[in-house]
Amino acid sequence: MPTEPNYVAQGTASNTSTPVDVVERAAPDITTTTTADPGAGGTTLAVTSGGERFPQSGTFKVRVEDEVMFVTAGAGTTSWTVQRGKDGTTAVAHSSGVRVALVVGVQRVEPVNASNQVSYKGRIATFRIPGRAGTAGQKIFSLHNATASAVLVDLHKVTVDLSVTAVKAVTVLPPLIRLWKVTVLPTNGTAATKVSMDSALSSNASVTVLQDASADGTSSASALTATLPAGAIVTQEFAARLITAAGFEPMDRAEFLAGDDEIITLRPLEGVVVFLDYVLATQNPITDMWAVTASWTEFTAA
Repeated sequence: MPTEPNYVAQGTASNTSTPVDVVERAAPDITTTTTADPGAGGTTLAVTSGGERFPQSGTFKVRVEDEVMFVTAGAGTTSWTVQRGKDGTTAVAHSSGVRVALVVGVQRVEPVNASNQVSYKGRIATFRIPGRAGTAGQKIFSLHNATASAVLVDLHKVTVDLSVTAVKAVTVLPPLIRLWKVTVLPTNGTAATKVSMDSALSSNASVTVLQDASADGTSSASALTATLPAGAIVTQEFAARLITAAGFEPMDRAEFLAGDDEIITLRPLEGVVVFLDYVLATQNPITDMWAVTASWTEFTAA
């Protein structure tokens, strides 16, 4: 299953490189055996063979059972001078014939996209957005990455919540909440406040966030407008419906893109719009209130 991309926090040139991750382990295929017990304090390790695959000169480490030894002399022979109990291990006696393995360094390679450089991690929460009645639906939220933008945007999650105030007949469907992928820059509405998850990072001006409210419970002077390409619906869910004044059809908030494998990457001239799809004014009265939250990461790809 795909997982969320790895990122490296952006900073000065001196701190943006990812350190090489190297671990040491006993090689399973470069081994020999002891021919004598070195005891707990001996400094000579006698082995069956120095082996062509063991270093023929210089120093190296070996693991004998649970003890790591540092070979300081004797490379290429069957008698090694060793320092005992290295790397936090304990020097102990070892029987003749036990396995001796060369300790090697193994580099663990990070995924290619681990070199993505984060420039911003943000969240937004809209005002309470009133319904607009009408018969053509309502765009209540947009997030867009402008043409020629220097960053890419990974959209991680969008949630939509609703407070229903008007009774709807059983035969009247509630709005269908649709997350729509768009290309044309949305207009009108009101800019939403970006909240940085790290105050040291700043959002790129190419990334715009709009909502259809100018204050809590007040519609924008001009309704949020967006061109919705045919069929470009990412996901959708019906809103709640108040059937009688005495009862409420409960609904958890609609949560889109909640899984690690559901991230949407917005390249330049790409965005998303939350669209309430309905055809009757009674499906979305002006007294109903909507609330949207979203989280995203802005980054540059190496």
